[in-house]
Amino acid sequence: MQHTPPTAPKPTALIVDDDKDLSEAFAIALELVGFETKIINDSTKAIERISAHKPDLVTLDMQMPNLSGTEVLRLIRADEHIRRVRVILITANERASATEEMERMADVILIKPVTFSQIKDIAMRLVHLPSDEDDAPDAPPFDKSSIDRKPPLEFM
Repeated sequence: MQHTPPTAPKPTALIVDDDKDLSEAFAIALELVGFETKIINDSTKAIERISAHKPDLVTLDMQMPNLSGTEVLRLIRADEHIRRVRVILITANERASATEEMERMADVILIKPVTFSQIKDIAMRLVHLPSDEDDAPDAPPFDKSSIDRKPPLEFM
């Protein structure tokens, strides 16, 4: 009888965004690179879910009703149990995201529109998932200065 080695559990990602279409697109992008995803469209439930499941990655919309992404991020970083969860903060407002506090607290800040490729590539680098281009088994430490935060140029 042949013994099959156990497979590593999939990394988990929680998508917190009130835009259901965008949430679904982010989920698809993350699933394509090996994440198990969950979507929460209500920011007031985000901290409870993050605390209960401690995902490897959170994508967090900055402008949400009730509890803003900024407030959710502050709560994440203040909680010893979940403070090390990787967070991609996503916003349409470049000026609001440019505060020193947000730069310090978020692992990455992306300015909308965010592309499918940006989400996939950054998520893989944040949780050190191998990509098709990786030859070495150990990924280098994540350098957030290497991220292009700006939205892609659009031509009319």
